[in-house]
Amino acid sequence: MTQVFLGMPHTGGWRTEVEQPEDTLRWGHTFPEGAHKTLANTQMRRNLGHATRTIRSKRADRVSEMPDWEDLRNAAEAVKFEVASRLPECWSSSRPT
Repeated sequence: MTQVFLGMPHTGGWRTEVEQPEDTLRWGHTFPEGAHKTLANTQMRRNLGHATRTIRSKRADRVSEMPDWEDLRNAAEAVKFEVASRLPECWSSSRPT
């Protein structure tokens, strides 16, 4: 039988020259600084706008094909709330004792 490699090759571990800050939750720019820099990138804004319009258009096409869309949404919401309300019960009954 031959062996099949299913993972990443061993590279000796993660190596980086970037110094980790003491507070790893404060890595890099603050949100306002990052947002200001990112919003100045007009190509990124165009790409994001195009992607958003495409996704919304395709969703609208699918919704218009289904006359009972709202009924389906309401039914799915009811299922979601039912499952969420029973999570503790389902969780405890599924765990081995």
